[in-house]
Amino acid sequence: MPVGRLARSLTLVGVLTMVSATVAQTEPVLSGTFVQLNNQLANLGEDGWLAELSYMQAVGMDTVIVQYSRYGGVSYFPAVDPGNDDTSESTEVLPPDESIATLRWVAPAELRARHLRVSVVPDSREWTMIPEIRVLNGEENIVAGRGYTVEPAPAGNYLDPEAGSGGKLTDGLANFAWSDMVGWQNPGKQITIEFDFDEPTEVDAVEVDFMRSDISNVDLPSSIAIAASGDGERFLSLGQPVVWSAGEQDQKVELDPLGDLLAAAETLDMKVWLGLSLDPTYWQGVFDPLASAETNIELMKELESRYGSSPALAGYYLPEEIDDRSFIEAKAHAAMVEYLASMAEAGHEIDRPVMVAPYFGMNPNADAYADWWDETLAAAPIDVIAMQDGVGTKRTTVEEGVPVYRALKEVTDRHDVALWSDLEVFEQVHGWPVDGLAWQAQSANINTVIEQLELEAPYVDKFVVFDFSHYMSPRLGGEALELYQGYQEYLEDRTP
Repeated sequence: MPVGRLARSLTLVGVLTMVSATVAQTEPVLSGTFVQLNNQLANLGEDGWLAELSYMQAVGMDTVIVQYSRYGGVSYFPAVDPGNDDTSESTEVLPPDESIATLRWVAPAELRARHLRVSVVPDSREWTMIPEIRVLNGEENIVAGRGYTVEPAPAGNYLDPEAGSGGKLTDGLANFAWSDMVGWQNPGKQITIEFDFDEPTEVDAVEVDFMRSDISNVDLPSSIAIAASGDGERFLSLGQPVVWSAGEQDQKVELDPLGDLLAAAETLDMKVWLGLSLDPTYWQGVFDPLASAETNIELMKELESRYGSSPALAGYYLPEEIDDRSFIEAKAHAAMVEYLASMAEAGHEIDRPVMVAPYFGMNPNADAYADWWDETLAAAPIDVIAMQDGVGTKRTTVEEGVPVYRALKEVTDRHDVALWSDLEVFEQVHGWPVDGLAWQAQSANINTVIEQLELEAPYVDKFVVFDFSHYMSPRLGGEALELYQGYQEYLEDRTP
């Protein structure tokens, strides 16, 4: 049986006092964010996280929720404690995945060319993605802003319509952002990019950036080769193709992103919830409550052993996103209740609260979903429901989502569970239900975010966003910076 709330220790009661207090009208302000780790964020280090968390804290955020500590075979913490001599095989540590990698070709001798061809040999299960190409004369990038041709044509949502006059490959942006990249799906044997310099031009080196994302089937290419021409018709191959050094693609890097984040949060007196493990097959409807509970209870204990002494650690987040359609049938509902009850019990045994972030689809039935949660919470006493509002994904509007929050608020109050809004600060621009292209989103408009805050505030205890580091951080510049500044202005306007 799950441990009852009255039987928990004073430590847990103190934490829950912070997360479950209910008020008639929550202030319509943001106080936390989810963080979806990738290699770029994993490499921030403690100083980088101090800077990122300081941006959050400056606009009133005090809570960070790590979406998952492990996704499939990728773990965002060291597999073996550096202070432990036990070197037995464990979960795979973080590889150089979800990152930008660069191949650099150096001219074998003095080279002057009018036309330059960069040939890429793909080695991908599906996608090859290029964010940027630099052609260097000394330290000057002579193709910055310059047009080029590409063959074959890019695919999906990763097109390059401005290539002829200077497109994504020469715009100076090599961020780990899908919208900054040009992509080819199953491109064949070769991708070529050609430049016309108008006159013979000295070239010392060529650098090509590539994306690697094992989860998204985006692989690094086998090689790049360079050829030059005087007339644009007859090309001479130059030097040898550049390949990755032996083992470079499979290098394992001993990083501790969770430790870095927690250390930075301690310095700033912020709180961190650690997401557990998510099997990618969950998105295909594969879910075994016993196996999932066993895996995540073991991981919870491992994380508690490693990070439990940190005053920044607030609790654990279950990354399975429970929707309002998939678990209606009695057997599926019972399986989810069994999993949630097991995880709540495991968390409470170590005096840690447990959080979930469910969502609802189009045309939600607020009363039915509230009844589902009423029955679920009676058997599975989790502590926080951070309900996704669905606005950014275009599943619903703010107005359509409010009845769900209103109905669910009555249920969570009855079970002494905190109801948070997981407010989406992005706007989906491609992918279902917008269109049939690959999924893509951009930072939300501040006016939409303000509407979300004001209409949802009467029914929630706290607002957290998905997610600051991808759509709202000043570190990113552009639309994210605009959203951040717009929110700053909103806060200033609220100040008496």
